[in-house]
Amino acid sequence: MWGVSGRTVLLALLWSACAHTPPPSLPRFEGPGRLLLLLERDGAREVALLGAAGPRVLAARELGGAVSDVRFLDRDSLLLLLEVPGGDEFGLPDVQLQLHDLRDGRSRTVGPPGRRYDPEPSPDGRFLAVGADLPGVGDSDLEIWSLDGRPERIALRHQSLEEPRWRPDGFALVASVLMADPEGDEDTGGGFAGTSFTWPRLHRLRRDLGDPELVWDGETPGSLAAGGSLALWWDGRGLWARQNRGLVRCELAARRCRLVFAAPEGRRIVDGRATGADAAWLLGVEARDAFDRRLPDEVLRVSLASGELLGRWRAPPGTLILDIDWVGDR
Repeated sequence: MWGVSGRTVLLALLWSACAHTPPPSLPRFEGPGRLLLLLERDGAREVALLGAAGPRVLAARELGGAVSDVRFLDRDSLLLLLEVPGGDEFGLPDVQLQLHDLRDGRSRTVGPPGRRYDPEPSPDGRFLAVGADLPGVGDSDLEIWSLDGRPERIALRHQSLEEPRWRPDGFALVASVLMADPEGDEDTGGGFAGTSFTWPRLHRLRRDLGDPELVWDGETPGSLAAGGSLALWWDGRGLWARQNRGLVRCELAARRCRLVFAAPEGRRIVDGRATGADAAWLLGVEARDAFDRRLPDEVLRVSLASGELLGRWRAPPGTLILDIDWVGDR
């Protein structure tokens, strides 16, 4: 595990001389469970699987194509979005949803190719929430697919709902909608010079994608955070999200969120996953302001109990960290 002192962090980043020694361009992760990082090295993408047994790196040729997004379906299988030829060079690429077995390397497709993004399997692996871009319309849908037996789409909502995240029981999810802050003013970041900004606002939906319900994400009950929120994961402790100030845990019944980990100065948290009950790995990036669109280049390991920074790994030059996921040992 990573310590908090500079010397301990440095030692934890040195690789042992065992058979599973990771290459120097990967962080060390010994569990619990397995960690997934989608990396881009000098323009080529690969999936790195990290755990107690050592690292495993899957290149495009092993997965059947260039990966635009990836999630664990369970410990031994992945859900992939693989880019397919064609599509608008100025828009999202066409992708094919695939289920990939890590044990035998076999894959099967889910539905036809399309401009899909933000795939998120339910915790039990039975359902999939995924965005679908509408070419030429400038809008998108949210789809729910059943993955039991023969995969099929079971729900559709004609609304841009970004980065869906499931409740642990799989009966509800949250997603973000770009909307004006209904109580915003210039002091809270809701507007400037009479113009209202739109921020990502968390909304809760049933699995059948009925009407979304706004999730209040401010520090006081019934208030909203300046700059909005994007969901990261949902567990028995609450809904965890990223804001301009860092990682927050939202208590939905209390209608408020509290800061757990403050982003380092000059950096922004853009993604992350809990890795067991006590810690989380977060993706960070240099950010000059709320509209900076650079890609993540570091991993931060933090305590979910104390908010303490436990470790930090910076990707080597030429490497970006595009996505992260985690799955438990069961």
